Amino acid sequence: MLRIPSDKVDAVLAEAKKLGAVQSMSIGRTDVTSKRVDLDARIEALQTSVNRLLELMGRAGNVADLLAAESTLTQRQAELDSLRAQRTALHDEIDYATLNVNLSVKSTVPRVGFLGALQQGWHSLIAVAHGVMVAVGFLIPWIPVLAALALVVVLVLRRKPFRRASSTEASQASTLIDGDVDT
Repeated sequence: MLRIPSDKVDAVLAEAKKLGAVQSMSIGRTDVTSKRVDLDARIEALQTSVNRLLELMGRAGNVADLLAAESTLTQRQAELDSLRAQRTALHDEIDYATLNVNLSVKSTVPRVGFLGALQQGWHSLIAVAHGVMVAVGFLIPWIPVLAALALVVVLVLRRKPFRRASSTEASQASTLIDGDVDT
């Protein structure tokens, strides 16, 4: 929804037509002249009533008259404020037009034959390159974690053969020692 000054609607519509093919357009207008005249008359009458009540309050002889006039004044002032707000909204409606715009993309039929296959191949190559870049971007923060895990695995695997060699040497040494004792 767009709000545009009323005097620029035709220019905006002309520019909008340059953006693409217009499928449909409808323009609706509402005559609010009678509503505006009615609001102005009601505001004027209420303002006169408020002025009279203010005069009555100034001449009130006792507290009861003053309170009654003040209560009525409060009610009339609220009505007056409401009517003024309606008039302001009406002037905004007069000064600005509301445009409802629906944009859509016209679907294109894919090409067939060699050029269509070439175009699809190019798009798939771009998609794969994009996917690889996303995967690399995802994996970069994991490189230090994976390197630390690989280092732990390498250290664990290196220690195991040394223990086997040490246990083998120990068993050979015990065999030699046992063999020397028997002879």
